[in-house]
Amino acid sequence: AISGYSKSLAFLWPKLSFSSIQIDLASREEKQVVNRVLQELSQYETEQVPEIRYKEGQRYIKQVKPIKLKETKVPQLQKQGVYLITGGLGGLGLLFARYLAKKYQAQLVLIGRSPLTAQKEENLNELRQKGASVLYCQADVADEFAMKNVLKTVKQQYGVLNGVIHAA
Repeated sequence: AISGYSKSLAFLWPKLSFSSIQIDLASREEKQVVNRVLQELSQYETEQVPEIRYKEGQRYIKQVKPIKLKETKVPQLQKQGVYLITGGLGGLGLLFARYLAKKYQAQLVLIGRSPLTAQKEENLNELRQKGASVLYCQADVADEFAMKNVLKTVKQQYGVLNGVIHAA
């Protein structure tokens, strides 16, 4: 925690230098600990001291090494695909819904906590005019039981779910 905090402080005060040296005190005397810290600091007089940790007599240095990720095929949006959007009639949710309706004539399942209002009905009709099939479900995404019911309805009505956009 201290290491992470010191990194954020370095952004606020770039002229200050922060170091993190962690030593397992289980089998160390105070004098040995002080000597070990002074030894580490003297090794890095002109450069930043890396994050160092001593555990059970072993010295570890935190390093970040690049890794090569396997290429994965990103699923593509499908024409008339079934997409569930949480917060579906909110700012972001409606933005995604309009895009999917216009570009993919998607079958949209929009989730929202509040009941339908006249304005929300207008938004649903707008999506339908753009070619989408729209189902609005009033549910709280934090309510597991309610979301199980939504998924059950989606499965019964559409048989498949091609994607979920969490915009709540």
